[in-house]
Amino acid sequence: MNPYIAGIAGSVKAEILHEKCARTVVVVKGLPRAITAMLKTYWNRMLEDSGIEMCSTVRVELARRLPPSGLYSGLTAYLVHSIVGHDSGVDLIETLEVARHADGSSKDWPGVLDALRLASLSKGPVVYRSDDEYMKLPAKALDGLSHEYTRRAEAPLVTRESVGSEVYSGLIHLMGVSVVEAARRILDTRDFWPPVARFLSIHAGVAEAVWGISYKRNCIPSPGIPRRFEVLCRDV
Repeated sequence: MNPYIAGIAGSVKAEILHEKCARTVVVVKGLPRAITAMLKTYWNRMLEDSGIEMCSTVRVELARRLPPSGLYSGLTAYLVHSIVGHDSGVDLIETLEVARHADGSSKDWPGVLDALRLASLSKGPVVYRSDDEYMKLPAKALDGLSHEYTRRAEAPLVTRESVGSEVYSGLIHLMGVSVVEAARRILDTRDFWPPVARFLSIHAGVAEAVWGISYKRNCIPSPGIPRRFEVLCRDV
């Protein structure tokens, strides 16, 4: 599983209320319709799997448009944290493990959601590969990037079956090691864009070869909510 660089795209004002009730009800207000549906499905599954009977209300105030992946991963992380986080013995990584169990079809992109949730819970940019130790990046490392648009990832153009295990694993590994090396250079230089720009052609090239996701200058095709790529662009 590859590592991911994840950061904070912005902040939202959210209020989460729980109360005991005979039949689970989840109410979500203030979010786009698609994210509302995903969030309600997620939390219903989480409560059902854990055997908790609870009514939950999530109210969100958005000051500006934010990437769908950030909204989904951040709010699901804090929903889980609102339950298990009261136990002082539960650390961030354990919270991620609990959160992952209710993702359902989102298991297509477990590493992406883990990294995004960790960035939300730790309140800053990180490099993380599921179940490994994580690296914190400088607080302003991802400043200057904005969400341009989201594109559906269709069936992969290149698969393990179509090109063989060695070629496919090599492509995915190439994307992963480029992320790790870029992160090391970000830590060394305390600057984000120059290290990322050096490896961007590798990252974007693999995304285009495998998923058919094209990119333009100063933009990064980044996996977001399941089966979607979010294109993040540098403000110039």
